[in-house]
Parts: sequence; structure tokens; C-alpha cells
Amino acid sequence: KEDLLNTIENKEYTYSDTYLNSIPLVLSVSKIKENEGTPIYHKVEEKSSAEECEVVPRFMKEKKEESIVKGASLGNIYHKFFEKVNIAICYNNTKVIEGEINRLVEENHLSKDEARAINIRKIEKFFETDLSKYMKEAEEEKLLFRESPFLLYMDTEDDRIINYIENNYGQEDIEKIKLSKEKVIIQGIVDCYFIRGNKIYLVDYKTDRRSEEELKILYMEQLNLYREALEKLSGLKVNAILIYSVYNDKVIEIPYY
Repeated sequence: KEDLLNTIENKEYTYSDTYLNSIPLVLSVSKIKENEGTPIYHKVEEKSSAEECEVVPRFMKEKKEESIVKGASLGNIYHKFFEKVNIAICYNNTKVIEGEINRLVEENHLSKDEARAINIRKIEKFFETDLSKYMKEAEEEKLLFRESPFLLYMDTEDDRIINYIENNYGQEDIEKIKLSKEKVIIQGIVDCYFIRGNKIYLVDYKTDRRSEEELKILYMEQLNLYREALEKLSGLKVNAILIYSVYNDKVIEIPYY
């Protein structure tokens, strides 16, 4: 894996079929998702990141201060919190959660402005779920993994890769590409997964201001790529693909694709 990463970083690898060299060797999962050609994905309009979950902490409301945090930044803030929080000691208690947020500020995982953007009640809601309990149990057994990067080989004849190529490079060499037997590397980062009963539970945090059905439609392809990667890399089956929606205060199960 280290040699592979060095090769990618140094851009030493080229396709054996030279006409494919204009196609990027490494694609992010988000790029594949953005170019998904399945018609159902076009039924949900992509909102700008600035329209993500608008949450204002209780103590900020009391001070009547206005929170100026862009949607994309807000998503990153919650991801940082869920990545670094000591889940073993946290539960749906305001003082405990505030203490954890203060710790993350002191350790420079969050800035003071980022800490002020976190809605304590939203975090309390998460710690009321069975999911948080299962994650605590997995953490105790050292079977909880957060912000895990992965690389996944995919054939250029895979429909998802073909969709990307068609949308970005035209259809002229599509048939040649399908027959080339080349590989494209898909890279991504899994927010969280844990092992329970020798099976994997995949968790992704979302702050989008969207309904349960919209989230399923928008992220089904992305999260199933994560599932595919985890199953290939671990040899274990993914038992459930889960979104935790901060906006909806809800665990949402994503169907297999």
C-alpha cells in the first residue's frame, strides 16, 4: 500500500493504453457520486453547501449573537467533533458534552469559533440513540474506527466509472475503455465503522438540511462504494450502512445498491 501511495504521489504510473492517460488514475468517491448517471439522482436538486444544517448553540441564542458559519464549514466542524470526541465517556448530558468540546478546543482540534457553532442539543440527541451505545461498546473492545482512508481498485468497464468518463471526457473511446481491462483507483475516507458480531456497521455523518428520503437518494451510491471497499479490505460483510443526520436527529439506514 505504501508503494502504491508513493507511486500516486509521484505520478509515476501511467495506463498501458496511452489513450487512457487523459483520464485521472485516482478519483475521489465524491467525484463518482457527482457524476452518477442514474436518473433517480437527478430528482433531488443539489443544494449549495451553505444551505446545510443551520444550528445555533443554546448559549449563543441567549447572548443573541449571530452565528456566521458556512454550511461546508459546519459539516467539517461536526465531523471533527465526531472524529475526536471521547465517545466512551460522553452521554446525553449538557455539562459532559460541553466539557468534551472545551477539551477539543484546548487540544487544538477545534477553534473557539468552531466550538461555538456546535449545537449541544444536537449532540445530546446523538447520544440518545442505540447507535451511540453500540459505538461505545465497540470502542471498549477497540473495534471502533474513525476517519479511515481507503483505496479501491475499480475496472474502467464498471458502469460508475463509465458514467464519470462519459460526463467528463465524451463517448469517443468508451468501447475501447471498456475493453482495456485497466484499473482506476477510487480513494475516500470512511467517517466511522465498527465491528459487532463479526460484521461491520458503516456510519456516515451528514449535516444537510434534507429529508430522510433525499439523503438516501443522494448518498446511496457513495456509501455503497464505502461498503464495497470495507468488505474487500477486511474480508467481513457490512451488516448495515447508516447515516446519522444531524439535521433530522436520526439514524437512517441506506439500502444496498
